[in-house]
Amino acid sequence: MINRLTGPPIWPELQELYHADWDILNHSHHHATKHSTDFYNEVTKNITTIKQKLDFTMSQFVVPGGPSDLPYEHEHEKDAFKPVPMPLLLTWAESRDQCR
Repeated sequence: MINRLTGPPIWPELQELYHADWDILNHSHHHATKHSTDFYNEVTKNITTIKQKLDFTMSQFVVPGGPSDLPYEHEHEKDAFKPVPMPLLLTWAESRDQCR
């Protein structure tokens, strides 16, 4: 049972939430929102990390930031909905097996 009141969730807590049927949404990897952010990398890195840690592929995206980050949300949106390269959707073992 999750009982911490502060800080971001840790992996065991995210696993517990996922197994309790909570939704896990992509919100970027580092929560970066400003000019010169590699938005595509923020999105795909988070997809890869969640896939590796939870064996789950996120299909939805929530734009990070707020009113002070306008108009960067549109940059995140454009990159968030680009096609994801197939290797990002595979587990490490699946990727390894394809290379053999």
